Amino acid sequence: MYGYVMKNALLLFLATLLLSLVTPTFSFAQGQGQGIHTPGTGITNPALKQQGTGQGLSATVTPTYPSGTQTQQQERDRLQLFLQEQDRTMQQDRTQLQNRDRLIYQDQDRTLVGAQFLQQVQKTVPNVSPAMTQLGQQLQQTTQTTIQLEQRIQSRNQFMKFFFGSDQQAVQQLEQVANQNKSRLQQVTQLTQQCPCDAQVKNMIQQQVGVMNQEQERLLQLAAQEKTQKGLFNLGQ
Repeated sequence: MYGYVMKNALLLFLATLLLSLVTPTFSFAQGQGQGIHTPGTGITNPALKQQGTGQGLSATVTPTYPSGTQTQQQERDRLQLFLQEQDRTMQQDRTQLQNRDRLIYQDQDRTLVGAQFLQQVQKTVPNVSPAMTQLGQQLQQTTQTTIQLEQRIQSRNQFMKFFFGSDQQAVQQLEQVANQNKSRLQQVTQLTQQCPCDAQVKNMIQQQVGVMNQEQERLLQLAAQEKTQKGLFNLGQ
């Protein structure tokens, strides 16, 4: 009987000792788990998200640019948007014109857009020579003149051309203005080389210069063609 009691007491002691060892370990594990997952966030340990490390999380990175690069990109974006808006506006305006005038404006609007673009460059890019704007204004003004001259030339019907030929005064003026504009465009090219703008803006300017030069060549070809239209009463001249 005494041995049986001692055996039970020893088992009770061992059970109590074992329970005292297991309980602190379990409590420690629970304490470590607090803060690992925050309900409603869907993430594990918000502190790790802020650091952008561990747990397979990826931090949101804001792109960085070298000094001045972001400003140059903004300048290019504004200039490109300007070209798009001008082109859209002029297309809408041409829908109100008659067929003959619509074709004239469709060609000569290319010079108008380019001339206005040169003025916009000086407004957008710092330290661009004011001469760029002056040349743009001159090209814009003279384009209004060449539009009127081409309208005069194209409006003369075949009957008048047969007897009197083309409007030679308008033809001569058109040739003169077109040559003057080509000279202005050469000056724009020189200014572009000195422009404190980046390579892409310079390329945009040169593209517009190329388009405007093509239009001046078209006007010169028109003038050369119309010069040959003397008419029956002017064959001796």
